Amino acid sequence: MRWIIVLLVAAFVGATPARAVMLERGDLYTKAELEKDAVRLRVAVIKIYEKGIRPVLTSDEINVIGGEIGWDFPLPGDNNVLMNFYSLPQRGRIVLPILSLKALEDTTTAYAWLLYNKKNLDSIDLYYSMLRYRDREDFPGGRYPSILKALGIPDNALKDKRVDELSLSLRNEAFAFIIAHEFGHIHFQHPAIDGLTVEKVRAGEIEADNFAYNVLGRSQTPVVGAVLFFQAQLYSFTHRAEFPTREKWENYMRKVMTHPLGVYRISAMVDYFEGPLARSRSGETMKWREFGAMVRRVLPLMEDIELSKCVIKIAKNADISILRQHSPMSRASYMEICRGL
Repeated sequence: MRWIIVLLVAAFVGATPARAVMLERGDLYTKAELEKDAVRLRVAVIKIYEKGIRPVLTSDEINVIGGEIGWDFPLPGDNNVLMNFYSLPQRGRIVLPILSLKALEDTTTAYAWLLYNKKNLDSIDLYYSMLRYRDREDFPGGRYPSILKALGIPDNALKDKRVDELSLSLRNEAFAFIIAHEFGHIHFQHPAIDGLTVEKVRAGEIEADNFAYNVLGRSQTPVVGAVLFFQAQLYSFTHRAEFPTREKWENYMRKVMTHPLGVYRISAMVDYFEGPLARSRSGETMKWREFGAMVRRVLPLMEDIELSKCVIKIAKNADISILRQHSPMSRASYMEICRGL
């Protein structure tokens, strides 16, 4: 499953998908923890926009928002959808919940520490799967834990300069993609999804994605870093392995799923990289085409239904201590665990 890290592109921003992970107040972090980090995260987001995104926007793009973006950074309420970033296009506002910003930031820290310590990157996928398929009572204290606590990432992980630098870079790039994607909704004045067909909502998502890729390209923000958001999504929401046949999955995609996860959205991303984006940047044509080709090579792995079903089975039935199993594991290792459950 280590291929997933290559595909971490925001596959869900702006709406609540079916069967999302719903968190209660106090899950993942205490109120005090979030309040402590709220100001720091707000400052980071606005700085990324002011220093990295706004300078590369055209005058026409800026005029759409009347010169300035409005920001909302809500703290958790009674029910919270993890990674629920969205925009209010007609009001020119972007909504970035502190809970989701903090969870995404911690995910980049977990990835950087696991990578540099040659540990099992797949534990990130298992963690988000467990959030979806397990009751909070299955975890210590009867609440869903943060990814750092669940995976046993040491408190001093960021004292390693390599971990700190990679984590910060990935976080900033992921935040930049989310901001640019939501700005895209505002730029195109996409209407609220209520009453729209699935096809129109999806078209708006692809348009916002492509706008974000363009903006990141102008600012020379690496797309690979922006990719980390998807890892928190692939197993957190409805996906192919939950359907008995491809026909039933495609029917669900066609009629229900406005923010498609998996091959459809990633294929659209690759098509854009290799086509319009590559052609519009004469000095970077090969870079975008090579990146698109790299991602396209792993698309078939996203259809490894047997492995995906195995992940679900482990998430539902394995002891939660498996999240701290840091030794790298092969596909065969996962299948062996499944056979024993």
